[in-house]
Amino acid sequence: MVVTSMVLEIFSDEERTHLSDEVLYGHSVGVLERRTDGLFRVVTEQGHVGFCDPFCLWDVDAEKGAYRVHYRTDVLASAEITATKVMTLPRFAHVSVEADCDAFYRVRLFDGREGYVHRAHLLPPKTGEATPDEVCDTALSLLGVPYRYGGRSAVALDCSGLVSLAFGFCGVVLPRDTADLAALPEVPAETARRGDLVLFDGHVGILLTRTRFVHASASFGFVAISSLDKRDSLYDLVHAPCGFTVRRVF
Repeated sequence: MVVTSMVLEIFSDEERTHLSDEVLYGHSVGVLERRTDGLFRVVTEQGHVGFCDPFCLWDVDAEKGAYRVHYRTDVLASAEITATKVMTLPRFAHVSVEADCDAFYRVRLFDGREGYVHRAHLLPPKTGEATPDEVCDTALSLLGVPYRYGGRSAVALDCSGLVSLAFGFCGVVLPRDTADLAALPEVPAETARRGDLVLFDGHVGILLTRTRFVHASASFGFVAISSLDKRDSLYDLVHAPCGFTVRRVF
């Protein structure tokens, strides 16, 4: 099933009091259980399981070859900048492009409506191998975004949400939860390189250099750059002293 709201909230509990993940427009979830209380128990593309409201889901398959939303953007009723807004698409959403209309793409929404999005706001489907630079640049574009436990959008996110968004936008699907990222191959810290993951106890970041990393920090309250090097002014006093491991994706 495909998400048809800007953001679908996934909860770890049936009472929907603890946010554990978010899924953006145009991305899919699998339904594990249609409960009698109206909730769906679902699994995301990253393997995260939780409960959600079914009214934000459309019973179709996700579009193969969907375009990626590069900037939060409005879908307009016609190919004019003054046109009426049909809906807003969040950054990192997916949408189906029907035609190229000069400065705009004509897009088809999952409820059957059509609209127009400025071509500068969409990127074509990812082809080819992702690179560490692509992932790091995507993560760095989220600097300053507020921390929110369970968040996974450009509005707010947690540490593994940042990893999931940055890698996912570049075509690499990783486990949603930090504990599951420990299954990735471990490498010696002295061989760490750009694009590796640095794992702490209950926390994760993306290495920009052998010692500096970008992460969504609950301590700072936003996405920031920190360091593993005590001599660095950006040394992470919260996580680094407790030890870490390096995991390789590329």
